[in-house]
This record gives sequence, structure tokens and C-alpha cells, in this order.
Amino acid sequence: MKISHIIAPSALLLLFACNSPEKNSKVENEAEAHKTEVQTDGTHEHEHSEKTTVSVQLDNGKKWKANPETVEGIEKMQAIIRNGIIAKAQPDLLYEPLQKEFQTIFEKCTMKGEAHEQLHHFLTPVKEYLDEMKGNADATDAMEDLKDHLRTFGEYFEL
Repeated sequence: MKISHIIAPSALLLLFACNSPEKNSKVENEAEAHKTEVQTDGTHEHEHSEKTTVSVQLDNGKKWKANPETVEGIEKMQAIIRNGIIAKAQPDLLYEPLQKEFQTIFEKCTMKGEAHEQLHHFLTPVKEYLDEMKGNADATDAMEDLKDHLRTFGEYFEL
């Protein structure tokens, strides 16, 4: 089975999750189910446990226009990580404030069309990194990966 068969349903779930906290918990539950779903590629079966990401694409070489609340949320998440690293906070201690900002991005999402879809391609790995950090004081790799990923936001979206 092609990876797109795995990614497409997850992307659609995230696409419809904006502006609905009730839907967001459903998205999280269904995304979790996709992680452990057994996939068949015609020759063998394997458990899918790798990150499922679709790369963000530019708008014909130009950056997408992000709504101000999304930009603010990304900047706040970057500051939480930056301040946590300075304070030598464990990743699990940063999970709650990061998750709160992540949820706020969804709640205040007003983007439409392809820009909206590309934002969700960007946010999918953010959720995966946060999931790794939740309750895991040793998740420094996930925190660093999240920090690096958030840094790329400005490569795809206008700040």
C-alpha cells in the first residue's frame, strides 16, 4: 500500500479539525489508530510506526499567507521551547504549554483552500513530536526535532 493511502486520511482528518475542539479529540484518536494499523503492500504486512508526513509545498515558489493567530501560535511555541531549553526544562514539562498553543492554532484557524491544507501538512509532525514528549522526560530528541521543525515555518508561510 502506498504511503499516500496512509497520509491522505490523516490529512483529511486534520483538514476538518479546525475551529472544532470536539473534532480535534476525534482527530487525535483516529490519528493514533492509524499509527498501529497494519498495512498490506501486496507482498507482506508490516506495522506502520514511522512518522507519516506529507511535505509542505510552496505556492508556485511563493509562501502561503497564514492568519495572524497561526503565526502567533507558532512563535509562542518557539518561545516555550527556547525558554525551556534555557531553563533546562524536561520535554514532558513543556508538553502542556506547547499542547495548549497547538490547540489554540486549531481553534483560531481561519485559513481556507490550499493554504489551509499546507498548514495541516506542516502541523502533522508537530502533533507527532508533542505525542512523543507527553509524559516522557527523556524525549529531548523529539523536543529538538520540534524546535527544528517549527523553525521552518517561515520557509513556507508569510510571517
